[in-house]
Amino acid sequence: MSYNGFTNYATWRVHNDITSVIEWEYDEMITSELLEEIIKSTVFDNSGADDLAADYAMSFLNNVNYHELAELYTDEIRHKNDNKLN
Repeated sequence: MSYNGFTNYATWRVHNDITSVIEWEYDEMITSELLEEIIKSTVFDNSGADDLAADYAMSFLNNVNYHELAELYTDEIRHKNDNKLN
């Protein structure tokens, strides 16, 4: 089931709350692995969550479509690069 144009609620929520505010460099390579690392670091390094809360957060993050987000941000970088060339 999709949510607001994304694969699911978890993907939309991570995009909305965490990754959409990142200013990606025009030459940066955005991979799903990089996004997953950034997102998990953001959630767990700043949460002070106990084991139960961390388990719930990890369960939520396991539903994120990191490939979809990587493609979205890679497309944004390409668009920025195209605009710089014109």
